[in-house]
Amino acid sequence: MKTNMPLSKPIRRLVAETEQMLDTEITLLRKPDAAPGGTLVDVYSYKVDKNVIIFPASYIGLLKDFVIAKQCTCSSKERQ
Repeated sequence: MKTNMPLSKPIRRLVAETEQMLDTEITLLRKPDAAPGGTLVDVYSYKVDKNVIIFPASYIGLLKDFVIAKQCTCSSKERQ
């Protein structure tokens, strides 16, 4: 993963697992003017060196919420 954003260890692990499943490197870039649904810039359509997903800055907040919810769910299962 390549990024200049400060990310927590759980988010870094989630991205690492995703990279492993997709067998690709993920580059996280915040672009405030990105399309709300994100944009895939792929090697086939744009003749670039690697696939890149451009997403709005607010999506990092959604990713953090997902990781928090996942941690809470795992923690509650462990208590049962």
